[in-house]
Amino acid sequence: RQQRLNADHALAIEFTLPRVAGVDLWTRAFDTYAPEAPAESFPPCSVYPLQPCSLVVLTAPAKQVDDVPISGLS
Repeated sequence: RQQRLNADHALAIEFTLPRVAGVDLWTRAFDTYAPEAPAESFPPCSVYPLQPCSLVVLTAPAKQVDDVPISGLS
């Protein structure tokens, strides 16, 4: 999950979504600039316009790993 904050009162920030192994799309879960906007997906390396005085939460599906043992579980 990525969270970005723009505390600037006048300027938008062009935030480039990171490329992460196993992530094909980032989904906007919430943006305080447009709190009623529906969820929307964006590919890695695309630019998200983070508006002044706003916070955006972007999510990506968890990658399922079947062959890796998890320690501490019985």
